[in-house]
Amino acid sequence: MIEKEAFIAALLPICDTVCEYDRARGKLRVRKTSLASGLEDKWYTVEELRDIFRDNGGVSAEKSVWMRYLGSENLRSFFYEKERNESFRLRFRQGGVGCRQYDIRIDRINDKVLVISGRDTQAQEIDALSRNHYQREMSNEIYRGGVALIDMDDLKLYNDMNGHQVGDNALRALADTIYEVVGRSGSLVRYGGDEFLLLFHDMPRNALKKKLESIRAAVENLEFPEYPGLRITVSIGGAHAVGPLADTVQKADQALYHAKAAKNRTVLYKEDLQ
Repeated sequence: MIEKEAFIAALLPICDTVCEYDRARGKLRVRKTSLASGLEDKWYTVEELRDIFRDNGGVSAEKSVWMRYLGSENLRSFFYEKERNESFRLRFRQGGVGCRQYDIRIDRINDKVLVISGRDTQAQEIDALSRNHYQREMSNEIYRGGVALIDMDDLKLYNDMNGHQVGDNALRALADTIYEVVGRSGSLVRYGGDEFLLLFHDMPRNALKKKLESIRAAVENLEFPEYPGLRITVSIGGAHAVGPLADTVQKADQALYHAKAAKNRTVLYKEDLQ
């Protein structure tokens, strides 16, 4: 079996959260976590730790998912099998804004101890289709419906004033907000560094305008508890057409140009737009 302290020492520099589960106690000892402060080297039941993450760390995750993988019953089951380790991904909200994504691994160290480690991998990902996917699979299709290009205003300024991590967090919150507003009605593409392409198949023009304005308003009202006073806005260019998707995207780009002239604005393409 693995030597527990050596195993934990190897995990601490590369993981955001590390806990050990003691079979006899039926409790978790927190060795490191970025989800809430003041927890290190203390013992908690699974339920107590979940509540602390929720109440003190602002973490909101589906109870069914948490209990399925990190519940006491599942943790105890690791000791019933001769060899068992498990990896899974848990997505949750923290502070009510944006999603975080943890890759979690549970390792059985010996007949008495499990080690649970988690890495925050959301910093490397924004949950949207890539521009390469759009260009390869979608750009040449004949398209009917609404298209929008959404650009975060002044991203470079945010990065210069607050650091790139704050800008990255703002972009993730922007993507999550777009998803919350559009639901399943749209497809989101990460089109550029601070730009998203949004596709609405078969959406009427008047509905497109309302939906885009809803996105703009939702982003303007975003709050970041970890960065008091931080506000972000977007400029949105939309187009509605029947024809090659690439042509409609070009029209949305023209509308975006006019929207960015004023910032925090939604503009829909029309033939006389100059």
